[in-house]
Amino acid sequence: MGLAQESLRFNVAGSMEMLPRIVNLLNIRDAELRSFLVAMGDLSLRKSGVEEKRAEVQEEFKVLLDYTLKAIVKLTCLKRTLAQQEGKIASYDGQMGKQKTDSAFMVPKESRMLAKIFSIQGILCHFLLIDLSFSDH
Repeated sequence: MGLAQESLRFNVAGSMEMLPRIVNLLNIRDAELRSFLVAMGDLSLRKSGVEEKRAEVQEEFKVLLDYTLKAIVKLTCLKRTLAQQEGKIASYDGQMGKQKTDSAFMVPKESRMLAKIFSIQGILCHFLLIDLSFSDH
């Protein structure tokens, strides 16, 4: 027979072995008819094997397609989340830029205010010392 038996299932391989016996039992003596029947049986068994393989492949295809669709949905969700986070980062970067600008403006102003405070404290201390010196007399 033309089909390698080790690649077939047990029942199919057994059927292939039985086919020549059945031809002998039917007492078919014509070589052409005998060869034709064996070839038809061989083709039928091959067709059955191919149909089984096709069913297995189709089932595996369905599983892989399901996984692929789920992965696409997950990827779409992750892309949407990434876009949202990038939008937030841009917003926070804008806020930080404004805060840096504000702090750059406020640092010199703070230095001037501290200088004024120290100046006023110095003047107050001077007047307090003068006031204390007058009250001692």
